[in-house]
Amino acid sequence: MTRHTGVEWPEIEKQIDAIASSIAADNLVVHCIVAVLRGGMVPARLLVDRLPYRPDLLTVEIKAYAAAGVATGEPTLVRPIRERLDGRTVLAVDDIADSGRTLDLLRAHLASLGASRMIAATLYRKSGSSATPDYFAAVAAPDEWIVFPWERCEFEKDVPVRSSAAR
Repeated sequence: MTRHTGVEWPEIEKQIDAIASSIAADNLVVHCIVAVLRGGMVPARLLVDRLPYRPDLLTVEIKAYAAAGVATGEPTLVRPIRERLDGRTVLAVDDIADSGRTLDLLRAHLASLGASRMIAATLYRKSGSSATPDYFAAVAAPDEWIVFPWERCEFEKDVPVRSSAAR
């Protein structure tokens, strides 16, 4: 049974501040940030504001869930990045590293575009994820579904979908 844990904006702000501080402490300079749509868009935007420089902000859509808590199987690259990233260091931002397969797919996609290095940052990492982001603020249990403030409406709309998928 999946547990649902809601996270409030003040906690998100603290998590973003912690990740930005860690990046600054490591003297990491990235050429661009890639937000994984949809969950990574808000964290990526917040992170851009907290870095002491202004990297480009790009998006990529990778679909791993049909509805909240209903996995599609393997993640699918729905909207790839269209520009070359030759020699660039990229910070990939998502809300959570769940199975780890989204980050693995993204790493391969960025490498195919010529990125020299991908650094990953997520707000949460699920214990048991096959991928460990370079930066993350908290750990979630494998059976825990984190409900972020920017997805509450989507989560509530998906209740009937989750219920029918469980049957």
